[in-house]
Amino acid sequence: MARFHEESVLIQLPDEVYQRYPSLLRMSLMPECFEDPRCARHSLALAVAALKANGSRGIHVLLNKSHRYFIDYYGKLGFFEVPSPEFEASNPNTIIMGRIF
Repeated sequence: MARFHEESVLIQLPDEVYQRYPSLLRMSLMPECFEDPRCARHSLALAVAALKANGSRGIHVLLNKSHRYFIDYYGKLGFFEVPSPEFEASNPNTIIMGRIF
C-alpha cells in the first residue's frame, strides 16, 4: 500500500479547519492504482458521495509538502491549500488541503 498522507494522529489542527472541512480523508492505494489514475479518482468520488449523503459539508487532507504529485492531483480534484500560519509554523513539512461540498 502506498501511503502519502501525513500521519495525523498527533497533529492538532486549527478549529477553523474542522469547522469548514469537518471530514478527514486518508487514502492508501494498492500499487495497481498508480497504473490507472481512475482507480483513485473513483475511490475519492465514492468517499465524497458517502460523506455528503451523511451530512458532511467539507473534507480535508494532510499531505507532506515534498509529495508534489499528490498535491497537484488533489488540486485537480477540487482541493485547495488551506492557509494556516500557526499550523505551518509548527508543522513545516505538512500542507492542509480542503474541499467544500
